Amino acid sequence: MRFTVIILFIAVGCTETASPDHRLVQAYSDVVVVRELYADSGIVKQKNDSILKSYGYDSAGFSSELQNMSRTPQLLKSFFDSVSAALMQKRTKPPGS
Repeated sequence: MRFTVIILFIAVGCTETASPDHRLVQAYSDVVVVRELYADSGIVKQKNDSILKSYGYDSAGFSSELQNMSRTPQLLKSFFDSVSAALMQKRTKPPGS
């Protein structure tokens, strides 16, 4: 009986969809937009530092979060799907709204 319960918990845990941190998704998508808009690496770095700070990250913490997520393929896929959706929304949003 005990073994069956453990197997059930493992099966349920394996079928759950991994959900990335919304804050990380928004920060990453904002960084991508900045990289698309500006060619000057100095401006990109300055704007990205500002973006990360607004989401409560520094560059090391941001990189660490991304690196930790890359260890879970399902979570990483979900993250990039979420980033893609956020980018589509940001790109189709009228300026000033």
